[in-house]
Amino acid sequence: MYTAMGRVGARLQPVAVALAAALAAAAAAPALAGQGAVFLASDRGDLLFLEELGAGFTPAKCVLPDTVPGYVYVLDYNAPSCGGWPRGLGERLLELAEKGATVVLGYNTLRAISVYEPGVLARVGLVAKDEGSGVHAIHASLGLQLHGAPASIVYKTWKYRRFRVLPQAGWRVLARFSDGDPAIVAMHYGRGRLVLLFFNPVWPTIDGEKGFTRLVRALHSYLAGGLGTALAAAAVAAALSAAAAQSSSSSSRGERMLRHLMRPWAAVAVLAHRIRGADAAKHPVRAKILELAERRGYVTLGMVVRELGLKRTPALWHLTLLVDAGLLETRRVLNTQIYYRRGRAVEAVLAFLLEAEPRRRIAEALLQSPASISQLARALGMSKSTVKHHIDVLRVHNVVEEAGYGYRLSDWALRLVPRLLARGGEAYA
Repeated sequence: MYTAMGRVGARLQPVAVALAAALAAAAAAPALAGQGAVFLASDRGDLLFLEELGAGFTPAKCVLPDTVPGYVYVLDYNAPSCGGWPRGLGERLLELAEKGATVVLGYNTLRAISVYEPGVLARVGLVAKDEGSGVHAIHASLGLQLHGAPASIVYKTWKYRRFRVLPQAGWRVLARFSDGDPAIVAMHYGRGRLVLLFFNPVWPTIDGEKGFTRLVRALHSYLAGGLGTALAAAAVAAALSAAAAQSSSSSSRGERMLRHLMRPWAAVAVLAHRIRGADAAKHPVRAKILELAERRGYVTLGMVVRELGLKRTPALWHLTLLVDAGLLETRRVLNTQIYYRRGRAVEAVLAFLLEAEPRRRIAEALLQSPASISQLARALGMSKSTVKHHIDVLRVHNVVEEAGYGYRLSDWALRLVPRLLARGGEAYA
């Protein structure tokens, strides 16, 4: 008995050491949040938001100062309140990011840039569609939650508006709308970073929604890296990874131990855990998942369980490691979490949408020519309500667009749909 306990203790020793080191690191970590940040305000609403945000942000009215710190926030630029759009403001914000600053831009600022300096958005590869209907929840990533962000917050799109965007390779999604689209993304730009908010956090705050200032404070804390909890998570994850690595790559014993130990720490440790892409792909189960994602265009948790004969917990574990290693990306589509090869979001979403036979048949019909809902209903033997429902789903994801009195496939879908349909029976089995 004592021998067995000794073996367990030996296995847990690296974890105990890492916990001690993590606590020491957390105690010594500098509180960077709120320091060295300028907040560009254009009207009274911005100033009220800044008051709610708290100390540590230096206000600037309408024009950026000649010298700026490492963080620049332009969340809600109102050009008319400043007598017009400052010439070259968008270009200067990009220049600051290129030189190493972190530049955070909100919906209203992005909309102004699209009007006054559209070339700026083109340079960062942003393809956005303005939207002003419905109510969405904004779900913060675990990284933001660790820094104090609310897990979820209601956003009245019909009142405050938002951007629906086409995801790009290289984006790190920090928050999502309830429909799965990115709400906050971060990207490297030059030596610095661009962080884009596709919603307006200022107006809801003025209306009394305090959760948006918590979200922005957490975002800054996350960007500045000033929370000891995250350091502790990283250290714990590193120790657990080392414990698992003691087993041979052909054995799953180490990973079983790792999963068991991580249960109470799962959310924190998986967030910080990093495994090199080549090592992640060596595991036979993960290699099969990658092959399945390549063949089908995407995978879901249920698909991995069904195709590979795994239980849900191990399947989710392997998917999480592949995302964390950068071999897969993930997003939520129609209440289903899908996983796909990095940089292939558009093709993956389309492949998922075409899994439904009615949508696949509608896409096949629209490949031939544009058609109205009535024409599609007659040709496909469906009710008008069924056709309209699926057309609405495809419109939300920009697969189809209006064409006169009917609908047509969008240009990018015209290129991809034939290739996906050509995969034939296996892809849609």
